Amino acid sequence: MAAVELDIASTFTIDDLVELPHHRPCNLSGREHFETCKSRTTVVSNVSVEKRDRTPTFPFRWNEENNMTLQSDLNAITANVKQQAPTEVFAAMEAANVKLADSGLANKAAARGQSIPEFELPDANGNLVRSKDLLRKGPVVISFYRGVWCPYCSVELKALQDRLADITQRGATLVAISPQTPDSSLTTKEKLELAFPVLSDVGNVLARKFGLVFALDPTLRPIYTAFGIDLQASNGDASWELPVSATYVVGSDGKIVDVFVDVDYRNRLEPDVILQWLDKAH
Repeated sequence: MAAVELDIASTFTIDDLVELPHHRPCNLSGREHFETCKSRTTVVSNVSVEKRDRTPTFPFRWNEENNMTLQSDLNAITANVKQQAPTEVFAAMEAANVKLADSGLANKAAARGQSIPEFELPDANGNLVRSKDLLRKGPVVISFYRGVWCPYCSVELKALQDRLADITQRGATLVAISPQTPDSSLTTKEKLELAFPVLSDVGNVLARKFGLVFALDPTLRPIYTAFGIDLQASNGDASWELPVSATYVVGSDGKIVDVFVDVDYRNRLEPDVILQWLDKAH
């Protein structure tokens, strides 16, 4: 089979993601959400990439009757990828997800009741943001994401932006953290029109302290490159390392009130569950 040059923009564009609507509230508790709102598949296959022509499409067409949750939006992305990507590519992504799940990484992440490591990270404008300053104001919501190149991350960040007023009304501060350079973080903030701090954890130094870091599976690296994803340029290093999806609600005492960690990047925590956890933080 011939090698392929795929362009992820032919399927997903950040401009499309910006237009996503507000999401229907999820009334499930954290555990119920974890079991009910997410979906997993376990397709395992060897990978070879073959060239295909694909028509640019995006799955979201909002109307008043289509009142979706965050996870349903994410599931729609997955369905679109499965429909348009070469079968071998989708199978390779599934296999890598299963391999990462089997590694037990999620069980090694910082857990409820633990104190978070102190941090000092630059925001999108290069200004240093210190955890101790954030905690002086009240609880902190920390969202670890992969990067602006990831459509799942972009959808999640927009969903958090949609509920930002509800978060701040509870006296909390929301920050999003990725291994992207400050320039890439600025792109994230501007394209998604985010009003909360987007911080750069270059080298995954902080994410590593949280126990969230993994190296992208070698089988996925040529696929990401074919998709036009340049992690070296985005993150400023050649490590191929990323954080798994994670959301932490931290009390003003610096201790973790609750946490969502999922090695499958297609699953994220509903913002309404974050609000429930914040209510427990007081």
